[in-house]
Amino acid sequence: LFSITILTVQQASTQYTPRVIRSFTRDRPSQIVLGTYLATFLYCILVLRQVRSQTESDGFTQERFVPVLSISFAIVLTILCLGMLVYFIHHIATLFQASTVIERVHHDLLRGIQTLYPDEIGGDMGAPDDTLERFRERYVHSRSVAIRARESGFLRTIDDAAIERALDGAGWIIVHPRVGTYISNRQLLAEVDGARATDEALHEIRSAFVVDEQRTLEQDNLFGIRQLVDIALKALSPSIHDPTTAEHAVSCLGDVLICLGDRSFPEQTRVVPEAAGPGEEGVAIWTNRPAFRDYVDVSFGQIRRVARENVHVTAHMLNVLAEVGRHVSGDRAEAIRAEVNRVIRQIDQEPFDPDDRDMLRAATSDALRAIDAPVYR
Repeated sequence: LFSITILTVQQASTQYTPRVIRSFTRDRPSQIVLGTYLATFLYCILVLRQVRSQTESDGFTQERFVPVLSISFAIVLTILCLGMLVYFIHHIATLFQASTVIERVHHDLLRGIQTLYPDEIGGDMGAPDDTLERFRERYVHSRSVAIRARESGFLRTIDDAAIERALDGAGWIIVHPRVGTYISNRQLLAEVDGARATDEALHEIRSAFVVDEQRTLEQDNLFGIRQLVDIALKALSPSIHDPTTAEHAVSCLGDVLICLGDRSFPEQTRVVPEAAGPGEEGVAIWTNRPAFRDYVDVSFGQIRRVARENVHVTAHMLNVLAEVGRHVSGDRAEAIRAEVNRVIRQIDQEPFDPDDRDMLRAATSDALRAIDAPVYR
């Protein structure tokens, strides 16, 4: 059983990406099967200790004892384990199919989007002046104190509530790294209002940055997109060459962008309480958050470069971009248009067959028309 598990995990890590192993460790049926095997083994060891034959020593006779009921139950557990082995082989074969792996990551990512962006009102992220320079002009009127990391690793989460408590309802703070980025030792984490930078406040703010060895989807939707992109890149590699899997991953990426397209992104500048103005009491926070264009670039940038010679994958990607373009408008539509234009420039540079080039140009024309068409929900 454990040999099957190890070999399957190793194969999945090689064929897809090591980042999908987390889905196996969280798989409840696999945990139940492995737990049942370990429990049966431990139970049999404990029962075996009670089985003894008749012996005589120094005139003392030890009676033969066989716990019939316990041994019968051990036999039942053994039969159960044999049945679970058959089920486990079928489950593992299904669990690590390409479509199953992709859809599990896809669904986890959609749940993460609903958590981080719960409002489906289609607002663009922030205002046109929602930049770090504008934030400094409006709120930074005192000396700043730098908070630097004391360990290295991936920035997994940021506790906004802890930051607000540390500043005690007033002041400002600038959070520089995005969740999911790799933090080096002594890297700048934040700039804090010097008037509020007590030792206790600085310690509490530094503790609000959770650094770990691995990324998670808790506050990092780009990590889920990164997993789908890695699967597509692996599928397009010469050693595997599975364009169908790559197209499936691209379809899921398009669905994720459609889901993001009608979500309201939080502004990078936030004042707590929300009613407070520049001259009033409140904590002004600037956070480095990914915009919709960042999601588009992470989703298709690398795949576009690797699939530049693959006609069918490129055409499929254009069809997906066209579908996303039908659901977005404004700056988000411009982000899709920019990606389509990059594909157009790439098509012109590649020595495609004339028929293939015509097909790709028709697909780009359809994508541009879809972006210009009225948005439908």
